[in-house]
Amino acid sequence: MPRLRQSRLVRRSIAIALALSLHAAQAGEDRSHDELAHSVTNELLQVFVNAGLCRTRAECSNNSRVLFSSSSSGLHFEIYDLTEAQIIGSAFEVLGRRGRELPVGKKLQAKFVSHSKAADIKRSALSRPPIHASLEVWGSGPAAAR
Repeated sequence: MPRLRQSRLVRRSIAIALALSLHAAQAGEDRSHDELAHSVTNELLQVFVNAGLCRTRAECSNNSRVLFSSSSSGLHFEIYDLTEAQIIGSAFEVLGRRGRELPVGKKLQAKFVSHSKAADIKRSALSRPPIHASLEVWGSGPAAAR
């Protein structure tokens, strides 16, 4: 087989293997709650803008104020650099109300970390994370279709 043809075959095989491995990796993730998570994130960012923590939602987002992950058990939020009780109360209201939109048996968990995401990355893995507040809300929405 000519060398150029063999090289193309190797590249094509690598591309197919990579695509299959990415598909297999995503198959293990439950992304069914992502739409709700994005909506909740936008609502939280608006609370922070209204409170004067940032000028725009984009600015808050660029500062990694709100991060979420989705799993088969529900949603998990980490809210960074927030210790003001009144703003945390407003965030609790949003999270509590929106968390109940999850299907029965799913839950929304939120942790309020008292420093920025950048500082959290630099924190020693052996030290406890500075959790200022936390919240857990069980869903009461319709059961998810199987």
